[in-house]
Amino acid sequence: MLAESRTRDPESLPKAERTRLRLVQAVRDEIESTGAFTADLAARRAGSATATFYNHFPSKELALEAVHALLMDELVASVEEMLRIERVLEVGLEAFVGEWVLGVASFFRRNARVFRAAQVALPDSKAMRDVFREREARALETYARFVRLGQAARVIRDGDVAAMAQVMMVTSEGWLHPSVQTIEAGDAFHAELTGSVVRMLAPDQEDA
Repeated sequence: MLAESRTRDPESLPKAERTRLRLVQAVRDEIESTGAFTADLAARRAGSATATFYNHFPSKELALEAVHALLMDELVASVEEMLRIERVLEVGLEAFVGEWVLGVASFFRRNARVFRAAQVALPDSKAMRDVFREREARALETYARFVRLGQAARVIRDGDVAAMAQVMMVTSEGWLHPSVQTIEAGDAFHAELTGSVVRMLAPDQEDA
């Protein structure tokens, strides 16, 4: 429901659905602000009563699951937006990778506390694990498409598409690390991280 609601004007949704979305966003904002949340604080932030919170989410765990699903939807959308082979053709592989590194780091920085809260809850929540696997599979398809098109355009080296896509995805997931979230455009860390990814993807000179 949340994924569909994000594509529609919230004001066009039924009142109950609008309230649920406000509560989900309030939980997310509370976690980002303090690292945790309570039903009372989330309800207050959403302009609702605590009883209304529990009408939509009988437990805090269910509320966190809804926030996690929304966050994973946004992550997939971010991957789809950033991994456009047209951008590589416009600016070149090195500049593209530099932009990609900063974009991923920025997304993780904005959502760091929610990711951490989700990681703690993930082992005990089958619903969250299911969402993670499904969204990760969708993201992997985007990575594979990027590699495949890049190989066809001869801006990415030859290799097993599925394996290379998985390496890209796993590499970017590692950028949730706090040290990456402090990265600045053009600093030494940014240059080294960009260079490592370029070396992983760039065609051999004789094939370029």
